Amino acid sequence: MITNVEPQFRRGLINELTIEQYKFNWSNPTGHWRLNLENRIQRIIMMKLIAINQVESEFSRKNSGRGDTSQEGNWFNFRNAKLVGLFKTSEVLIDQAMCDKLPKNGIIEFDYVSTTRPGAELAAAAVAAQEKAIAANMAAAAAAVAAASASSSVEGQAIGASATTDATAVAAAAAAAVVAAAATDAEADEAEAEVEESANATATTATEEEFAMFLRKLDLSARNRIPRENVLFPLIELQLAVTKYYFTVYNVLSVMECFSLDWMTQAKVVVTMFSRIKDLYNMVSIHIFTT
Repeated sequence: MITNVEPQFRRGLINELTIEQYKFNWSNPTGHWRLNLENRIQRIIMMKLIAINQVESEFSRKNSGRGDTSQEGNWFNFRNAKLVGLFKTSEVLIDQAMCDKLPKNGIIEFDYVSTTRPGAELAAAAVAAQEKAIAANMAAAAAAVAAASASSSVEGQAIGASATTDATAVAAAAAAAVVAAAATDAEADEAEAEVEESANATATTATEEEFAMFLRKLDLSARNRIPRENVLFPLIELQLAVTKYYFTVYNVLSVMECFSLDWMTQAKVVVTMFSRIKDLYNMVSIHIFTT
């Protein structure tokens, strides 16, 4: 979209979809959210964030090899949640119970911090693809056995059957089993291809040329810093655009220089790119830059 849609039309699209809907994307949900649970579109966005949290928290707990970094000790990625009612605002815990029974009204405000790290999603995809391949191969084998059995049954019944309708029915069952076997064979081949693709996939960090093109497409330049009052749309577009690559802390510092140097804007830039940073161990450089 950043490549093919001119900036003035992107702004129109944002206004048409609403900022919340335009801002959301599955690959980079990290950020501050304020959603009206009575609004159908915003409620759907909340449900999508819950779905992402379910996957990420499950992976963190079972496969990440790291400890619980959640705010409430429940492995969830929601932080600083508040429920804004008609007469009062109160802190709220977004846990499994709340996700299972989401309030029907009120405005919920929170931070979401994605815990998916470069390479982790690739490993998870490879495991899932491998499981799919195994299941597909087992289904293909079972279907082949069923086809052979049904074919033998057809021959036995066709020889001594007095009613052709019975033989026809069995033959149809055999044909269906053969079709199923062929279908599951195709699924197995497809699943095996996914395994190979996942095994060969690597997290792509933007090269110097790609990063320069990235900045150019977003019209970002340190020579023409975006003032604080105009950062809303550029930050939304940045959140969507960063999903194409992983970045180094040096890249993040370069992007920060393209925005107003006030601490709030700088923090928003870091949050927007946080889930796509490959070398988090260099984050001290960002701390030095902002102090």
